[in-house]
Amino acid sequence: MTEYSSMKFGWYYLSEYVNMLNVSAVATTMFAGGWHAPWPLSHIEFLNSGWWGLLWFFLKIWFFMFLMIWTRATLLRFRYDQFMNLGWKRLMPIALGWLVLVALVRGITQFVQLPNHVLFGGVGVLFLIALAIIWLTDKSEPRRSPPPSANTPASRTDSPFRRCPDRPPLPRREASPPLRASWPRPRQSTARRSPPMSEKTTDEEMLFEHDPKGAFAQFVAPMAGYGVTMASFFRPTVTEQYPREPARVMPRFHGRHQLNRYDDGLEKCVGCELCAWACPADAIFVEAASNTPEEQYSAGERYGRVYQINYLRCIFCGMCIEACPTRALTMTNDFEIAKYTREDDIYEKEDLLVPLADGMLAAPHPMVEGKNDIDYYRGEVTGPTAAQVDWVASRR
Repeated sequence: MTEYSSMKFGWYYLSEYVNMLNVSAVATTMFAGGWHAPWPLSHIEFLNSGWWGLLWFFLKIWFFMFLMIWTRATLLRFRYDQFMNLGWKRLMPIALGWLVLVALVRGITQFVQLPNHVLFGGVGVLFLIALAIIWLTDKSEPRRSPPPSANTPASRTDSPFRRCPDRPPLPRREASPPLRASWPRPRQSTARRSPPMSEKTTDEEMLFEHDPKGAFAQFVAPMAGYGVTMASFFRPTVTEQYPREPARVMPRFHGRHQLNRYDDGLEKCVGCELCAWACPADAIFVEAASNTPEEQYSAGERYGRVYQINYLRCIFCGMCIEACPTRALTMTNDFEIAKYTREDDIYEKEDLLVPLADGMLAAPHPMVEGKNDIDYYRGEVTGPTAAQVDWVASRR
């Protein structure tokens, strides 16, 4: 649709609904009785006279329109192979079966006088029998991994990643040594860990399988999605009153970056440039400098003298956050970063550095006496000391 713009796209989009109206009118005329009242209202004579016919025709058209919009809202979009599967494997057999059934019924009624309940009951039994035959014969085989070839290495054959031939076998992990007491322990993750794979784990056990469904569940499964869409029709419409009201974002939303500080005001960034190396869009530029006794900006040997993020390149993937060893770089929920010029989209260190909280001292100033960078990382520094306050007061 890139070749259409403005009202050209509007007319193109409107033509789809014009076609839907035409199809609904044809379906109403050929299959739904046209302007006649629907059963059982058709037995009332005055409902088939006057302007009632126009009303029934209009309501039937919008009934078919609702079915098509309901289907589009549920299935969204068919692939070409799905269209072919639906047409050749489903609709064509149904059409042929319906043709044979109509010919059979017409032939029987020409030579045998049968009551309507017997005739329609027999048609219903034939329909159920045909449905049962289709259901019993149409069993899709579960997807299996291809058998290993003769030139497949043994390590590939036994690997649970046998379906990825380009992936090398995973090495066995040895037990890691205990962490030293002098180094901060990593934060334990609360995420669910996958069970360890034993040597007896086969490829068949690694395949994902759905929970088994009963006969009734398999019958109504294709229609379950329509029920979800129908339930959503009657839910209240939620409209964001942005910008009159602040937008509600998820707590872990990836927004503007932020350079953090320690509780005494020193910067957490040590200028290691790992964030710049991890950035897949090359959006971060870091230039480090060494700390001195007179200019101590961070709790370490170096600090980030220049820190820039080009938001024209940033894709907000969060890989820089994962690479930061000191949690100096995090992402906020702020998404209002649109600017009018390209230069304003390049954020400097002053734009990213978190403002000073109450009690913090603006860098540079010395570290807390007797503490090193590991103590800072562990959170043992909870605020500036009197010596730091006196040092800042004597030099500013």
